[in-house]
Amino acid sequence: MIRISNFLFLITFILFSFNQSNAQSTEKVWRVNFLNPALELELPTGEFSTFSTGLAWGILGAIPN
Repeated sequence: MIRISNFLFLITFILFSFNQSNAQSTEKVWRVNFLNPALELELPTGEFSTFSTGLAWGILGAIPN
């Protein structure tokens, strides 16, 4: 069963994922993230939509029991 805090986090994440801006870009954009090493490419697919893909390196830190 989903706890209410997890449900609220999921709803918030979904709402912020559909971020709309007034700037329309018709060029492809490369992004580099140094904090969490990643490379992302964003391609325009229409006047108001883009396709974004990325490759990242993640580190998981866990404390053994």
